[in-house]
Amino acid sequence: MWTTTDLVGFEVGAALKNAYTLGVGLASGMLEKAAGSDPANACMHNTAAAIFAQGCTEIERLLRVAGASPFFAYGLPGAGDLYVTSAGGRAVRFGSLLGAGRSYAEARQIMAEETLESVEIIRAMDCALPRMFERGLLKPDEMPLIRALIGIVVHGQPADVPFDAFFGNLRS
Repeated sequence: MWTTTDLVGFEVGAALKNAYTLGVGLASGMLEKAAGSDPANACMHNTAAAIFAQGCTEIERLLRVAGASPFFAYGLPGAGDLYVTSAGGRAVRFGSLLGAGRSYAEARQIMAEETLESVEIIRAMDCALPRMFERGLLKPDEMPLIRALIGIVVHGQPADVPFDAFFGNLRS
């Protein structure tokens, strides 16, 4: 345990991991929808890993935009907490329901008694991203996963993960 003076980085990283945990949950739902097997017989671990890694990449980018230390994306408030939360909990369960093909309304009804911080973070990002794009702080193609999560949660689109758009800023 240690202290920090970067409260913005700490809070932003910890909040965003909730949204990306919902994304990781999509993988188990996709596995369920595929009747328990993916083409590589890998139980969607590679799918979950790609979503997890893209989530960390996007958290880092958003921390930089907020003027916070990008360290938190890969430290305990980001990747560490994302890992723990992805092992179980409300957000990953909700994502699993969406990944299995349930609509947002159906999934929300199933989890009606649950507080879903992940949904609120995704809704907040739906408002914040266009402002960041307008101000030139981000380019729209930098954030494919959070945009997909916004589409699923806010706009009721089916769960579709844009894997081909992942890691665009890391590919040469």
